[in-house]
Amino acid sequence: MSKKLFLKLDDFLNEKSIDDDALLQYINDLVMSNEPTNKTISTRFSKIKAYLRENYVEITEEFLKKVKPSDIIIQEIINSDAEKKTNKTNIHFNTKIIEDILNLKNSKNVYDKGIYLQFISGRRINEIFDDSIKLTMVKNTPDKIKFSSLSKKTNEKPHIVKLIPDITAKEFRNHIYKLREVVNGISLNDYNKRLNKRIKKKISNKLTSHNLRGMYGMFLFSKFNEEDQNINGFITKVLNHDSTDASLHYTNYIFTE
Repeated sequence: MSKKLFLKLDDFLNEKSIDDDALLQYINDLVMSNEPTNKTISTRFSKIKAYLRENYVEITEEFLKKVKPSDIIIQEIINSDAEKKTNKTNIHFNTKIIEDILNLKNSKNVYDKGIYLQFISGRRINEIFDDSIKLTMVKNTPDKIKFSSLSKKTNEKPHIVKLIPDITAKEFRNHIYKLREVVNGISLNDYNKRLNKRIKKKISNKLTSHNLRGMYGMFLFSKFNEEDQNINGFITKVLNHDSTDASLHYTNYIFTE
């Protein structure tokens, strides 16, 4: 597959004088052909960058820095790797850890606020960060909110998210929109790295941003499972998974009072 990509790239570059924007767009189109996985996307970008650096010396390093996956795809790869690592061991958390997170609600620190909002909603960090995702109220349901889209979803219909009842949906939306304004200009990856450092400093050196999602699901199951669902069915619902298989990855979270 790489040889075919390189031949197409050569043909494109040899046709005429190409400006940087047109070349970058063509590279993106090549990389995204045939519905690749995130890992394949990352590999293709790396190989194309190396090929250009070796064979087209006139292409600047400044341009090559732009030849990479989007921040969202990079973060999804990081999350996937973290999930695989997490699945090998049980993740223990307790009431004190929950209280420490909830106490961050009114913090002025943007990373404290990110920790709180991610835990309270069980959302992935890019779903908190992405200002293209809009939030709307659910009528007469103050502990639920609609996200206009979510990661790993093929459809664009709104998805209802249950909040841990420490905040109303309206308050949550206000906090999210304000956070997005404040961190505008910071890349998703940089924000997540700093947030992880903050988690280790303020909450536990054994936890990461990705763990907040699993903790959310298990805490809700332990304390707010009014319909008495089994763990896998409950986690599937609150994490907005399409199948119960995905939710099995989160059953190694153990909450103790």
